[in-house]
Amino acid sequence: MATFDNQFGQGPTRKKNRLIWLIAAVILVVVLVGGGGIVAYAQFDVFKSTKLIYLQSEIKQTTGAQQALSKALDIYSKEMEPMLNKPVHSLLEISDLTLDMASSDAKTKAILDFIKKSKLSVDAQQDNSAQKQVYNIKWTLDNAAFLDVETAIDPERLAIRIPAFYDKYAYVNVKDMESLRKELNSSNIPKKILTYNDVMAAVSIKKEELEKALLPYAKLYADNLQESQFQIVKDGLMNEENANIKSREITITFSQEDVKRMANSLSDKLAADTVLQDIIFTRAKNMAQLLNDSGYPTEAITQEKFTKSWKDFADKMKKSSEKGDLGDGGKMIVYINNDHDILERKLMFHVKENGKNNEVVLKAASWEDKEFPQHLLLAANVKEEQGATTELKLLNTSNLDAKGGKGKLTLNVNETGSKSTATAGTLLVDYDLSQTDQKQSGTYTFKLTGSGEAEGTMEGKVTGSSEKKGNATDANYDISLTFKDVKVESDLKALAFKLHSKQEIGVEVKLPAYTKDNALDVTHMTDQDRMQFTMDLMAGAQKFMETHKDLLQNLGIPLGGMLPGADYYGYGYEDEELPSDWDLNLDTDSLQSELADSLQDLTPEQQEALLEALKMMEKQGLKAK
Repeated sequence: MATFDNQFGQGPTRKKNRLIWLIAAVILVVVLVGGGGIVAYAQFDVFKSTKLIYLQSEIKQTTGAQQALSKALDIYSKEMEPMLNKPVHSLLEISDLTLDMASSDAKTKAILDFIKKSKLSVDAQQDNSAQKQVYNIKWTLDNAAFLDVETAIDPERLAIRIPAFYDKYAYVNVKDMESLRKELNSSNIPKKILTYNDVMAAVSIKKEELEKALLPYAKLYADNLQESQFQIVKDGLMNEENANIKSREITITFSQEDVKRMANSLSDKLAADTVLQDIIFTRAKNMAQLLNDSGYPTEAITQEKFTKSWKDFADKMKKSSEKGDLGDGGKMIVYINNDHDILERKLMFHVKENGKNNEVVLKAASWEDKEFPQHLLLAANVKEEQGATTELKLLNTSNLDAKGGKGKLTLNVNETGSKSTATAGTLLVDYDLSQTDQKQSGTYTFKLTGSGEAEGTMEGKVTGSSEKKGNATDANYDISLTFKDVKVESDLKALAFKLHSKQEIGVEVKLPAYTKDNALDVTHMTDQDRMQFTMDLMAGAQKFMETHKDLLQNLGIPLGGMLPGADYYGYGYEDEELPSDWDLNLDTDSLQSELADSLQDLTPEQQEALLEALKMMEKQGLKAK
């Protein structure tokens, strides 16, 4: 028994152990091969098709763009929302404006001196949510008042006041614009002034709603791509500027048949897409209604008309592809690194126009290196069949971060052609920025050179700084420009000025207090009011010109013979020094008769207003000789 047990009793156990080891070996192989395959699939794209590699990279780039856009919108909303929903007080001042002119005659010197002594400021109070705005524009000379313009807007009134000409506020009732239309005999006067909030309320769309509407088109594009369109060079090289980066070079070819297939699918999708149609139609309808309600005549759009135009557009797209307007199709080349980042994208295609086959090449690239983590390149090249070419290239390199940094921007434009003069231009901008939570400062230096029709050089520098304290931000800028060898006729050699701005959020808008003594409703004037208003304006204008007579004459502004001793209507003769043979050839008897008839046509109130205005002019020493 013992022998039997020793010989045969352990048989099943040995088989069981062999089975366990066999299963373990199979699991190990699966884990090693499968696990390695997963890693290879995920990281090295060993088993992925070229189409899948490309689409995965497109998804990553689109997601990154969405995140960047979302971040930018968040920053914009953070900055703009308080200004849209709270009152804001702003001040903008332009001063120390100097011009260097090639000409140095007396009149030019007078103008330059006038400009140098001038200071222009705009004081703005705005409360968009309450529809209240007050603007005060001040023009001073040697710190003395020269010309002021005040405007005020609230839900009931729109007022303007120019103290130098008329001391009262002239206002219109915005709720009774019909009276103003009759007063001015015009139908082109709006009922209200549109605000940013009005427009955004009419056309805004939620990000989620837009993404949901556009997602089917991304899927449509992916589904229309076929494996036969793809070619890959696994050891490719992205070569731009001084960068040489190893990457996978994927070429996607679009034959005429590919273009037709994609265009037909897109046009069919557009024609049947009621979701996207409703999104666009609703906002077009809202905008048209807003314009009409605000007094800007706009043709109202109906659902039927919009749908027809939409389907006509889709049909035109299909017919255009069938005619072969994209020539022989085109191709796209993308350079992708191992992290599925698209480093560069090139689009090459032909466009038929007026029987000509024009070649178009578009380029967009983004990469980084040790010196500048951010490189952005955008380029376009159009070569017409007859030989003319247009080239545009924008390159921006920077190392900006949360604390600031340096960068350089270059823009090149070049146009050549056998029948036209070559024109080229280059813009170079160097910038150095620094920032904290409360302070920002920076310097921009730039140089713009041109050749051909745009020959010349402009160099400039802008330095600026801003500081935020609580709800207020104060900023100062210095701007200087110089011009050299400019082909366009101009005596300007250099320009410089200072700019100061201050903005404070939460300051209540202070509207003028209108009374009968300081305001006039120009939409409800009697004949006497209208006559008095006209005479007051004339008297104010004459007083302004008398006060600044010497200045205006030095600037070469003709006074039109309205002042004693002024150049008579700009002919260069004072009214008491006219030549003996100078004659207007007027029929005085006829003029006296017409004047008498006109005076008789005036109502007693108008005659009284005219008499009062003449007395006022005489009292001010402005009675005509």
